[in-house]
Amino acid sequence: MASSLHHLRLPVFIRVLILLSVLFLPVVEVAAHGGGALQIANAPVGACLASVWLAPSTPRANKTLHVTVGLADAASGAPVLDGTVLVAVADAASGRQVAAAPATTAQSVNRLFYEADLPAQMPGDYLFTVTTTCQGVTEVLTFVAAVRPSTNPLFIALPLAAGGLLVAVWLWRQWQRGPAPKPVHRRRDA
Repeated sequence: MASSLHHLRLPVFIRVLILLSVLFLPVVEVAAHGGGALQIANAPVGACLASVWLAPSTPRANKTLHVTVGLADAASGAPVLDGTVLVAVADAASGRQVAAAPATTAQSVNRLFYEADLPAQMPGDYLFTVTTTCQGVTEVLTFVAAVRPSTNPLFIALPLAAGGLLVAVWLWRQWQRGPAPKPVHRRRDA
């Protein structure tokens, strides 16, 4: 049994598996619903508090913008689920609106937040206007976010290709060596 495991080169197999799993991990940022960078924290909206998040945390030109808004009763901290939220995005320099969408709890994964997806924008600075109505009071909250140029695919593909080539060369060399020689056990004569 021990010799059959030796021929499998189990430690080499495990090292290759670990190396391949690390090489093929996603390199891009995950923009899950409900996440992102906090833009506005606990802004008063009548008797409510509003918080706003933007994902991805570093907006990119090729990524959908995801806005999450949390409304809570200021006194109890309980989520307010019967409010309304409208998100609008305008070019910060010209003021021209480029996108708008209602944020709803129906789009939220856990239904406790108001969420909206907005189309990807060109690189530049954008003014986000979040109009919230909570318990009959409407407030307009704003923040500016910079959309950065998209990541060049070569920055992702080249390291993956180089890593794959290194693994292939390493595997080829391991195969060329053949199985490791069996240890010689000498008997001791008493």
